[in-house]
Amino acid sequence: MIFRDKFVSNSSSSSFIVHKLDIGEDKFNKLSNFLVDNFPDDCDPSEKEYWGDSGRTYIIDKNFIVVETFHAPNAVHKALYKIVPEFDKVSICLY
Repeated sequence: MIFRDKFVSNSSSSSFIVHKLDIGEDKFNKLSNFLVDNFPDDCDPSEKEYWGDSGRTYIIDKNFIVVETFHAPNAVHKALYKIVPEFDKVSICLY
């Protein structure tokens, strides 16, 4: 596995993990709420918008968020930086 420390939107597939301790509880909650509100996990699968290779869009744990961004809508990319302006400095890219 290769780790990168910068946001790379032109990668063939990119997953990013960000920890609550690195962004603070307020930003963590705002990002979690944005993802859940805009891309709910409990909707009818035929209506669900997937954007990652794995079919998973995001995983929210109590202390970290993983976001797969292969075909992420522009709204997700914009929200990452609007909610967490320092996202490229505090996230780890896994691909």
